[in-house]
Amino acid sequence: MRSLGDQRADSEDLKVALTSQFITQVEQFLYREARLLDAERYREWLSLLADDIHYWMPGVENRQRRDPMPDHSAHGQAVFDSTKADLEQLVEVFENPTMTGEGVRIRHMHVVNNVLVEPTANPSEFTVFSILQYRQVCGEEFEAQIPAHREDVLRRVQGDLRIARRKILAQDSILPSEINTFL
Repeated sequence: MRSLGDQRADSEDLKVALTSQFITQVEQFLYREARLLDAERYREWLSLLADDIHYWMPGVENRQRRDPMPDHSAHGQAVFDSTKADLEQLVEVFENPTMTGEGVRIRHMHVVNNVLVEPTANPSEFTVFSILQYRQVCGEEFEAQIPAHREDVLRRVQGDLRIARRKILAQDSILPSEINTFL
């Protein structure tokens, strides 16, 4: 059993960890991630992920208010339900235009805002809530927009932040057939 002093020290660690300086560090981390994705620098983006990441984007089901089931369910289909190895394979596809059939450059815009950082029981992990507005333009004929809430767990690994878990909750039930990026 942990002593009261140990519990107080843990509580103080959590308070110190959530300084405005640390919150700014988290925001800058998310903005840097968005820039990497916008620039299709996927290999660099992979370096922001923890080795044991779970990257999950469940499908959305429109439900009546009185329906007790959630709009996003772990039991339905998922757009992404991926490990780091899965994401590495997808990066290989994105990096090879002949595999995706894309000849026209895709323009991406990831806008991240409303960042909220909360401590977890693990002093090296933090829950981060944010809103993502994604826009994809391919040529003159195809445009997709995906607004979503994100729930991340960021982990300190050797002093750096890494994404350990990402849950993406899209707001639209109908998504583009091809999402050529990560959210």
